[in-house]
Amino acid sequence: MSEGIPADVSGFRIGFAAGLRIAGYRLDREIGRGSVALVYRAREERPGRLVALKILAPELADDETFRQWFIQQLRAVAEVDNPHLLPVFEAGEADGMLFIAMRYVPGGDARSLLRREGQLPLGRVAAIISQTASGLDAMHAAGLLHRDVKPTNILVHASHGRPDQVYLSDFGLSSGAVSVSGPARTRSSMNTLACASPELIQGNPADGRADQYSLAATAFELLTGWPPFRPGDARALLQAHVSQPPPRLTSRRPELPPGVDSVLVKALAKSPGQRYAHCRDFAAALAGALGLRPPGPGLIQPRGLQATGPAAGAVRLAGPDSSPRSEAPTAGVAAAEAPGPALRVGGGEPWLVRREPKGRRVPLIVAALATVAVLAVTSAVVIATGVLRSPPPKPIPKLASFPIAARSALPLMSGDAWVIYHSANAAQAQVYGEVKGATRGDIARLYAQPFPYGSAAVPVASVALHPKGKLASYAFPVTPSLATRYHVKVFHGRAGVTSLASSPATTVYVAAGVTRGAAQKCARPTCRQSLPVDVFVPASALSAEMSKPWYTYFGLNLSKTAAKPPAPPAVLPMVASAGHVSAPKQVAADEFAVTVTFAFSIGKADGYGWAWSACTQDTAATDGLGLPGPHECGDKTIPAGSSYLG
Repeated sequence: MSEGIPADVSGFRIGFAAGLRIAGYRLDREIGRGSVALVYRAREERPGRLVALKILAPELADDETFRQWFIQQLRAVAEVDNPHLLPVFEAGEADGMLFIAMRYVPGGDARSLLRREGQLPLGRVAAIISQTASGLDAMHAAGLLHRDVKPTNILVHASHGRPDQVYLSDFGLSSGAVSVSGPARTRSSMNTLACASPELIQGNPADGRADQYSLAATAFELLTGWPPFRPGDARALLQAHVSQPPPRLTSRRPELPPGVDSVLVKALAKSPGQRYAHCRDFAAALAGALGLRPPGPGLIQPRGLQATGPAAGAVRLAGPDSSPRSEAPTAGVAAAEAPGPALRVGGGEPWLVRREPKGRRVPLIVAALATVAVLAVTSAVVIATGVLRSPPPKPIPKLASFPIAARSALPLMSGDAWVIYHSANAAQAQVYGEVKGATRGDIARLYAQPFPYGSAAVPVASVALHPKGKLASYAFPVTPSLATRYHVKVFHGRAGVTSLASSPATTVYVAAGVTRGAAQKCARPTCRQSLPVDVFVPASALSAEMSKPWYTYFGLNLSKTAAKPPAPPAVLPMVASAGHVSAPKQVAADEFAVTVTFAFSIGKADGYGWAWSACTQDTAATDGLGLPGPHECGDKTIPAGSSYLG
C-alpha cells in the first residue's frame, strides 16, 4: 500500500515527500531523477534494510506492452550470476506505479565519484572498468544486452582499506537485435547519447560489442573528465558517434602512455567487427596500456546469496551487512497463499508482486527454486520446471500509412518548405499531419535524416496522440541546419518497439542567411555604392558556398522632380559592368562576407529610385544548402520584388 500519494504527480514533476510509504518502503530522500523514473533512498519497513527504490513514471505502468517487457527483462537479469550486477530485491506495482527495490550503494555512481574527487588514479579507473566488464560479459553470455552503459549507471561502493565494489545498474537490456526505439530507449538523455554505439543509433542488429563501445566511452570520460564527443545538441552528437573518428585520449591527457590511444581507438571503432571480442579483453588491454596488472578474478569476493541454517531446503538473501532478509522453503509457493508480506527468495530473483490497496495482493510471477509442479493461478501465469511462460499479448492492429507535410513562415517555393539558416524569425519549420485510427496514448515519433542522407534516420522527438473522432493530429517544430528529411512512425505507448504505421518522408530545405548593409547617400553625377553582405551557412557547407560565382542585378528609374520620386524598377537586369563582388572572406566557422559595389549615373535628375540584388545558385544536391533548382539566380532578368533567389 501507499500513503498520501498526490494525485497530480503528472510524470514526476514534483516527486514525493520524505517519510511517504510506498509498497512497504519508507522514503528517505531523492537520490536520482531521470525522464522516466525517480530514485529514492528508502528503508524496507519489516527488515529495516536501506534500499534504492526506483519509481517509474505513471504512463509506463499504464502501458501493457512496457509492463510485459518490464517483467520479462527483470526476471532475465535476475538469473545472471555475477557479483557486479546490482542485486534487485523486489519489483512490482503499487497504486498504479511500477517500482524496483535494489541494493543501496552509498558511494554513488562513477560520474559523481569523478566530480567529487577529481582526477582518479589510473589503477582505480582500470578496476572500475574491469569489474563493469565482468558484469557485462556475464549478461552477454546469457544473451542479454545492457544498451545504456554510462558513468551514471556504474555504482561504486568505496570503503576504507578495501577495494571498490562496482555494480552495474539500470539495465536497458534486450535479447537479440536491438533498436534505439525499444523500451530501454524511452529516455534518450544527453548522458545516454554521449556513450551510445553507432549500431544502436542506426537501429542495426547489435551484440555485446555495442556495450563494449559504451564502456570504452565511459573509460574515456573517467580518464579525461569528458566523453569522447561533446557536441551541443543531440543530433550532432549522434552524427559524431556514427561518422567522426574518436579523438586521441592523449590529446586530453598528454602524460598518459601512448598505447592507450590504440586501445580506445579499437574499442570505439565504428564497426563492431573491429572491436575486441569481449569487454574483458578491452579492460585487460586498457590496464596493460596504462602499465597496470589487470585485476585478478579473486580480487572482488561476491556477496549476496548464501545457503544457511540446518534446513537443507532453506535459503536466505543477505544484505550489505550480511543480515538475512527472509527465509522460505525451496518448494514453489503461490504468492496469494503466503501469509504476511510477500516473500522474495531464490538466487537474487525477485518476486514480482502487484500490490493493491487494503493489502490485497495479486501474483504476477511465482519464482521456482527446485522441482516445481505446474501451477494454475488466476492470472494464467504457468510455471513448469522453472521456466516462465505467459500467454502472448493480443496483437495490436496495424494502421494505414498517413500523410505528412511541412511548413514555415516563408512561402513555399516550387511546392517545397524551406527555412533560413540562423535567421531569428525564419529558421524554424513545422512537420505535421493526422493519423487515422490511432488510440489515446499511442506515440508519434519523429525521425530526422540530415543531408547527405548517408546515415539512417534517427528519432529526435515524440508526442502522445489524442484522437478527436477518427483522427489524431501531430505537429513537431524542427530547426534543420541543412536539408533534412523527416518521417513519422506511430507506436503503441512510449515503450512500443513495433511500428504500427509510418508516413512518407518530407524534406525541409535550408537557404543561406544574408544580412546587407545600408546604402549611402549618392554623389553626382555618378553614384557609387559599396554594400557589405554577410552570409551565414552551416560550417559543413562553408567551403562550397565561398567558391560559388556571384550574380548581380540592378535597376534605376530617374525623375525630373524630387517631389515625386519614381518607384523602384519592377524588373532588374543582370549587371554586366556596373556591379562587382569582392572575393569572399571567412569571418567565422559558419559565416563569410563579400562587398557588392555599384556605380551608376544619375546626372542632373532630381529624383531617382533604384533596386539591386546579388545571389549565388543553389547546390542543394552538392552541399545540402538551398532549394532544388536555380530559382532565377543566373537568369538575365529577375523581378525586383522576388522573395527568393537561389
